[in-house]
Amino acid sequence: MRGTLAFLYLQNGSAPATRRKRRTLPCALSELTDAIEELWWDQAQVLLSQLERTQEDLAAEPKSADWKVALADAMKLKTTATNRWMGERLHLGSLHEVSRLTLRWS
Repeated sequence: MRGTLAFLYLQNGSAPATRRKRRTLPCALSELTDAIEELWWDQAQVLLSQLERTQEDLAAEPKSADWKVALADAMKLKTTATNRWMGERLHLGSLHEVSRLTLRWS
């Protein structure tokens, strides 16, 4: 019994910590995700300026506007932006719609 958790409990009056403390990975992961999405948005703004469009144009124009699909296609080529992110931030609809539109564009 010596060296077991029960023995240590009897000696110390409490069980020793047997597990490592959890790392703050969710917080660090969240910060990393935010930083990556900020880089995606910076690239989107560069491409918008090349198209002579604004953020307001994204919300005002139809989801399948040619310039918006071209923007999404360029984002796919230049970044690792997800279809979900592009659908939300570029006002292109659902992630499936982004995939369908950019597949047709290529």
